[in-house]
Amino acid sequence: MSSPVKAVSNTVFLSLDWAFITLFSFIYSFVIWRTLTPFEYGIISTSVNLMMILGSISMLGMNTAVQKLISEYVEKRQRREIGSVVKMSMTIIFIMDAAICALLIANASYIASVLKVTEPVVWLIAAGTFVFSMMYITSNILIGFQDMKGFFKTNFLGNLSKLLLSTTFIFLGFSYFGPLLGVLIGFSLIPLMRLKVFRYPAAEKYEKKKVLFEYAMPAFISLLASLTFNNSHYIILTVIKNPEATGLFSLAMVIATLISLVPNIIAQAIFPIMSQLSVKKKKAKQSKLIGIAFRYSLFLAIPLSIFIVAFLKPLILFLKIKTEYLPAIQYLPLLSVGSILFGCAGIFSSALYAIGKTKVSRNIWVSSAVVFLLTSIPLTYMFSAYGIVYAFLITNALFFLASYIFLRKYLGFKTPVASISKILFASLMLLAVVYFGGARFESFIMKIFVAAIAFSLYIAALLMMRFFNGQDIFIIRNVTEKMPEKIKKLAEIPCKIIGKFCG
Repeated sequence: MSSPVKAVSNTVFLSLDWAFITLFSFIYSFVIWRTLTPFEYGIISTSVNLMMILGSISMLGMNTAVQKLISEYVEKRQRREIGSVVKMSMTIIFIMDAAICALLIANASYIASVLKVTEPVVWLIAAGTFVFSMMYITSNILIGFQDMKGFFKTNFLGNLSKLLLSTTFIFLGFSYFGPLLGVLIGFSLIPLMRLKVFRYPAAEKYEKKKVLFEYAMPAFISLLASLTFNNSHYIILTVIKNPEATGLFSLAMVIATLISLVPNIIAQAIFPIMSQLSVKKKKAKQSKLIGIAFRYSLFLAIPLSIFIVAFLKPLILFLKIKTEYLPAIQYLPLLSVGSILFGCAGIFSSALYAIGKTKVSRNIWVSSAVVFLLTSIPLTYMFSAYGIVYAFLITNALFFLASYIFLRKYLGFKTPVASISKILFASLMLLAVVYFGGARFESFIMKIFVAAIAFSLYIAALLMMRFFNGQDIFIIRNVTEKMPEKIKKLAEIPCKIIGKFCG
């Protein structure tokens, strides 16, 4: 299977994964927003993000190293090396998990006072550390194999379980413990359904030091840096301010994260392919693949950010979410811009790691984390949640710029300037229609109608400017290749339209 076709296949399953997890996560959050206060939501958000941080730290960067190395071992047909790297990574993670959990339980009283939670919450955080690390490492192994279908199926079932259990526990009166227990039990099922990843026998000799220091340690340092400005917002805000401020910020951040998920999915889809191409040193193909990823990311993320900022307040009122959450809307415009920058920077940084520039990728992440820490803590003291928003935007602007500069240096990446200009022009038209047209109507249904018209004009403008090309037709046909005949026929309609306006 060619690289573009495989990238499309990967993206389809990762997009399905994103769509269902986003749906389940939104319903999960919606139930919380309807039944619990911002203070209680702040406790949930702080706890889950701390589980994610500690679960990620316990992997010591082995997750990224495993994903890259398995992609290369599959290409070279080195089955025993696959078994070795999986066995080594699991051993390291088990030891780290045990140490972190012991420290949390031994200091539960002190940690609870700092986070403004109860000791049982700290015990749940300890259990969550193990659950998240197992879920993450098995995810990376499956992605390394490019088994996106297995990745999607197990994620689907685990997240569905999380939603159903959390909802049940809330209505049984468990308060904020309900969603925390739902996360733990639901996500525990995911690695249990992925036990097949351990079926490969290990090689007798394996270069453990090389794997640890050449691949895992740079990835670990990058991970610490990424966690600093991906997940530490909530903890910094809770410690400096209170869980209520965190609850409001969390709502805005959850919504803004939808924007960066678009480029994140694409980056995840092309990462194993970029790693395989690096074996054969095919820089031209790698550069082309990144260009396509960047182009599609902006094409989808910019209009999505406009819709989110414009319609979040009407959506909150329409869904009858607690009105205490309305102040969260003020953070969205800046968070949306920061999310677009973060998503696109993630594509560039991931590509740098995939082509072997692991230390460069690490240095960019570390520098970004330092900037975030230097800005977020003082700004949070001065401006509360807005301080975190400002720090998020500043950090991601620098992260994007640095990743882009080094990608041009090492891969000769050429910016698709013409495509970006067309997207920006069409986005301005969309913005005007959404804001001036949507303002005329109070009804949320009518606002959705305006949004549909605005998006149609956005596509029409891009067609008239000959934004689309033969590559887009190729991708549409490959996405629908294994779908029912009726869908294939429907897919031919945009293909014919694009064919008439090809650039």
